[in-house]
Amino acid sequence: MIAGARYVHTNLVARDWRRLAVNRPGFSHIAFAVDSVEDARAECLAAGGTPVGQTVTLTTPAGSKVTWCYLADPEGNIVELQHWQNV
Repeated sequence: MIAGARYVHTNLVARDWRRLAVNRPGFSHIAFAVDSVEDARAECLAAGGTPVGQTVTLTTPAGSKVTWCYLADPEGNIVELQHWQNV
């Protein structure tokens, strides 16, 4: 378990959102807020996860910074790790 990780959101993706709302198994990804994306990413990879893309950091127009990355867990589920730094 990654210390300090908090559930943030689950992202559902569908070609037809009406069918998704009725009956569609699965999800696109689940997200967790972490204290350090790089440390959490390293821990996930050491536990058998695989990277999905690169770590990204952006600054919002209000000056907050958000860092995130995506990983696949050992069963192929996509996990997002994110950290916000508010101004």
